Amino acid sequence: WNSEEDTIHIKIATPPEGIPTKRDIVAFNATTYDPSGLLSPILVLLKRFITIMWEKDIDWDQKIPQDMWPLWKTVAAQFTEKVYSMPRQLVTNYDYDSIQLAVFSDASKYHYATTAYLRFGFKDERFESKLIFAKSRVRPSSGGSEYSIPRMELSTTLLKVEVNRQLPVYSSIVPYERTNSMSKLTNTIRRVCKWICYIVEKRNRRHPEKTINFTGSILKKFNEAFKANNSVEETLLARKFIIQDHYIDAKERLNETPSNKMTPAVFDEGIWRFSTRFSNAKDERITPEMRNPIIIISKHRLATLIVQEAHEHLHHQGIQDVITEVHRRYWIESIGLVVKSVRRRCPDTSSIGPTPGDKESGSNSTGQAAQAKANCPAKTPQTVKRGPGRPK
Repeated sequence: WNSEEDTIHIKIATPPEGIPTKRDIVAFNATTYDPSGLLSPILVLLKRFITIMWEKDIDWDQKIPQDMWPLWKTVAAQFTEKVYSMPRQLVTNYDYDSIQLAVFSDASKYHYATTAYLRFGFKDERFESKLIFAKSRVRPSSGGSEYSIPRMELSTTLLKVEVNRQLPVYSSIVPYERTNSMSKLTNTIRRVCKWICYIVEKRNRRHPEKTINFTGSILKKFNEAFKANNSVEETLLARKFIIQDHYIDAKERLNETPSNKMTPAVFDEGIWRFSTRFSNAKDERITPEMRNPIIIISKHRLATLIVQEAHEHLHHQGIQDVITEVHRRYWIESIGLVVKSVRRRCPDTSSIGPTPGDKESGSNSTGQAAQAKANCPAKTPQTVKRGPGRPK
C-alpha cells in the first residue's frame, strides 16, 4: 500500500531469460501473488502454456522444444510492467444510494473465467462500476474432445458459485452478540471510534495537502468531541452510532425494517423515530424523547440489550415498570415479549420470584411482596401500607 498516493501495488514477476525449462516456467507462474485475480488477462496465457507443456510430457528440467519458442515469446511479452497499481478506494464520493454486486462468467475453447463488480448508484442517477474480483482457469489437459465449449460454460457456473463463497459477506463492526451489557457495548464502540479519529488525525498531519474528512454526521461530531476531550459527548455519540448501525444490520441479516404501522419518520443522523400521540402535546413534563422515541427493531439483538439495561436499572422490577422505563426513550414493537424473555434468563429475577404488580404472578398480594422482600430486600420494591389493606 502506497500511503502517499493511496494506491495498492501488485508486484509482477520477471520472465526467465533465455530458453527456460519447465521448472523455471512453473516457478515463474507461482512467483506472482494475485489473490484477487486482477492480473488474470496476462496470467491466463501463462497457464495455457503450462498446460501445453504437460500435454507434450516435457520433463521438469528439460528446456522447452524449439516449436514452442514463438508461443513462449508471446507469453513473455505480456509481462512488460513490474508493478500493477490500482486505487485503494473503490469510489471517492460516498453519497451513493445503492450498491449492487454483479457477477459475470464466460468460456472459450481453452479458458473460462468469472468476474465480480460492485455497482454504485448515486442520487443524480449516475452509476459507477468497479472490478473487485476475478478468477480464471484453463481447460484440463485430460479433458479430451468431449470437453466442449457448452461444458466449459457449465463449469463457469460452478466457478461463479465458488467466487460468491469467497467474496466477503456483510458484517457489522458492532459486536452485538459478544456482550450482554449495553454499557460495555457502548464503551467498546467509543474506543473504536476514538482509534479511528486518532489514525485519521495522525495521517492528516503527515499529509496536510490531501486530508481525509469524515462524511457521516455522527463521526463528524465524534471527531469534534474527541479533539475537545469530551468523554460524555463521545459516549452519547457512540450510542447513536450503534442505533444507526443496527438498522443496517437488521436489514442485511434479518431482512427487517421499521414497521409502517408505527409511522416511522427519519430525524437527524439517520435515526428512525416514532410519532406518538404526545408528539404535539404542550405539557412541559413530556420530554422530546418521549414525544418521538427512537424505533428499535424488536427482533434485533439491540432490543434485548436495551431492555436488559432498563431491567437492571430498575433493580429487577415487574414487566410493566420495565416497559414504561424503555418507552421514555425507545419504542420497541411487541416489547412485552422481549421483557419476558429477558426476565426468564435473569438469574436474579428467578431467585426473587414474582414481584408486586407483575402480570406473570397474577396477584398483587402483600404476602408475595413480603416473600420477595425476604428473598432479596435490596432489589425488591418495599411494601408500605397506607391505611388498612392498601399496599403501595
